Amino acid sequence: VVCFIFVFVPSESPVEIDSEPEEDDIPLDKRAISNVIIGASFDHLGTLGIYPLAFSPVMYQRFFLDFQIANKVPIMSGNEYRWLFSMIGLAAVPAALLMPLVNKKLGVAISTIISNLITAGAIIALLSVAAIDPPTHSSFVLYATIIYATFPFALLSQLSSGAMLDRVTPHDQKSLAQGINNSLYDFATIFTILFGWISDTKGYNFALFVCFGLSIVGAFVNVPLIFNKRLGRKEIGNGYNSVGNADCII
Repeated sequence: VVCFIFVFVPSESPVEIDSEPEEDDIPLDKRAISNVIIGASFDHLGTLGIYPLAFSPVMYQRFFLDFQIANKVPIMSGNEYRWLFSMIGLAAVPAALLMPLVNKKLGVAISTIISNLITAGAIIALLSVAAIDPPTHSSFVLYATIIYATFPFALLSQLSSGAMLDRVTPHDQKSLAQGINNSLYDFATIFTILFGWISDTKGYNFALFVCFGLSIVGAFVNVPLIFNKRLGRKEIGNGYNSVGNADCII
């Protein structure tokens, strides 16, 4: 229902231009594509620290399961956990609204790096709150607030990988580029099994620290993309980027 509202939001009026550049003339930038794929892989894996690991096992164990094992009343009920876990999908809405504005202002590459750093910072903040002993209702509220406040920014980098691939591929290969982008989500999902095993064997603190490190590495990997002229700041006032090539929708 929330997403359907966007159908009724009026779009910007098209801007008349003298001559429309040919997207077919965009060369295939293999180096940039490889850079985007590697950086996005680290980014997707790092974001697993916020979702789902911050929910399960950390939130579930810290604010619910530990209390049940000790025969105490949990701070978080099972219904609260299910609602919090399910409603995190709504975080994609502010992320989708923020992405065009941030990309236009800073450029896709810089906004992606900032998103990686915010993800890393959020993981450290979640670890700090989860370490409060004994857990309190205030720490539970703070923990949930950090997740919901930072996850939209963490999604910015994931949503921007498609935009970056779109800008460095010719028109007749964009479907392949977007197919690669979509496969990155499945690639990261497979690793949730590995992080679950790490949480069981090494503890969830170690698993989250791994995600923190992956987010930092992803930020450094994406730094060279700042200097790619097709991934820079989008000019305000038209539908084309700074080198005159058509921008993708996002």
